Amino acid sequence: MLLLLAVLIHYLKGDDTGIYYIDSTKLAICHNKRTSSNRVFNRISKIGKSS
Repeated sequence: MLLLLAVLIHYLKGDDTGIYYIDSTKLAICHNKRTSSNRVFNRISKIGKSS
Protein backbone atom coordinates (compact mmCIF):
# COMPACT_ATOMS: atom_id res chain seq x y z
CA MET A 1 0.00 0.00 0.00
CA LEU A 2 2.83 2.40 0.85
CA LEU A 3 4.52 1.66 -2.48
CA LEU A 4 1.33 2.48 -4.38
CA LEU A 5 1.01 5.75 -2.49
CA ALA A 6 4.62 6.66 -3.26
CA VAL A 7 4.09 5.96 -6.97
CA LEU A 8 0.90 8.04 -7.00
CA ILE A 9 2.61 10.99 -5.30
CA HIS A 10 5.52 10.74 -7.75
CA TYR A 11 3.25 11.01 -10.78
CA LEU A 12 1.06 13.75 -9.29
CA LYS A 13 4.06 15.84 -8.24
CA GLY A 14 4.79 17.22 -11.70
CA ASP A 15 8.03 18.35 -13.26
CA ASP A 16 10.80 20.07 -11.30
CA THR A 17 11.19 23.61 -12.64
CA GLY A 18 13.66 24.97 -10.11
CA ILE A 19 11.29 27.85 -9.34
CA TYR A 20 9.45 27.60 -6.03
CA TYR A 21 7.16 30.01 -4.21
CA ILE A 22 6.45 30.12 -0.50
CA ASP A 23 3.69 32.35 0.79
CA SER A 24 4.09 33.42 4.41
CA THR A 25 1.42 36.08 4.64
CA LYS A 26 -0.85 36.22 7.67
CA LEU A 27 -4.22 34.51 7.48
CA ALA A 28 -6.71 36.76 9.19
CA ILE A 29 -9.74 35.28 10.90
CA CYS A 30 -13.13 36.94 10.87
CA HIS A 31 -13.91 37.08 14.58
CA ASN A 32 -11.97 36.07 17.67
CA LYS A 33 -15.08 34.40 19.08
CA ARG A 34 -14.79 31.74 16.34
CA THR A 35 -11.23 30.69 17.17
CA SER A 36 -12.33 28.01 19.63
CA SER A 37 -14.59 26.32 17.07
CA ASN A 38 -11.72 25.46 14.69
CA ARG A 39 -10.53 21.94 15.49
CA VAL A 40 -8.33 21.15 12.48
CA PHE A 41 -4.94 21.73 14.16
CA ASN A 42 -6.28 21.99 17.68
CA ARG A 43 -3.25 20.54 19.47
CA ILE A 44 -0.59 21.89 17.09
CA SER A 45 -1.45 25.51 16.34
CA LYS A 46 -1.48 28.40 18.75
CA ILE A 47 -3.04 31.86 18.61
CA GLY A 48 -0.34 34.38 17.79
CA LYS A 49 1.47 36.06 14.94
CA SER A 50 1.86 32.86 12.91
CA SER A 51 1.02 29.22 13.35
